[in-house]
Amino acid sequence: MPEDKWDKLRLDLLKDYWTDSQVCHIFAGLLEITKDGKYDCVEIEQEGLRDTKKRRRDQLREIWEVTDHRPRERENYYQSITKYWKTTYCVRWAQEKQIDIPWLDWAIEEKYIKAEDLVPENDNTDADHVPEKKPMGEKKGENLHRLFSIMTELMVNPDKKSDFRDPTHMITHIQDNYETEVSTSVGLSKETLNRVLAKARKIRPIKEAGENKEK
Repeated sequence: MPEDKWDKLRLDLLKDYWTDSQVCHIFAGLLEITKDGKYDCVEIEQEGLRDTKKRRRDQLREIWEVTDHRPRERENYYQSITKYWKTTYCVRWAQEKQIDIPWLDWAIEEKYIKAEDLVPENDNTDADHVPEKKPMGEKKGENLHRLFSIMTELMVNPDKKSDFRDPTHMITHIQDNYETEVSTSVGLSKETLNRVLAKARKIRPIKEAGENKEK
């Protein structure tokens, strides 16, 4: 089995918090390290683009520094003059800024990150204000109906039924067997499906194997 191209990220993903500098390095495709007692950095993957990634790191730092950060409880703390940020907060920040995270699906599959932790919370800063209900976008509506069609087909078509072990297995099955639909709609990427299921769990918990048995 070939070495996973995201292996260099494993140690940083095991850390619960990142510093400001680590955030900007990681989303630029770099890992901040100390070499011979001095600052250095290495490329996570696609080596040979170090200078380009450094420029991207500097751009991200400018965006990060002017962001009005609003982490949830226990998602950041200070140690001396260094700020630390919860890993999942950093990922949500990147998603909100539409920053590409090519390793996110892998990190969720490897269970370094929980998809449900990436679901944005409702902004309750003005509890008395009732937000205006906006119609669902056409593309989002089509994607949800497409997903509903696929999942219904998996339930009723005897040629397509599968004994799914867990939601991740189901998502993988959709990716492997509905490539045409998936490739024509970013709304059915693994990352999006994980977010949809995370939201679904908040509305109604998804029972997995063994949970339906009577005690």
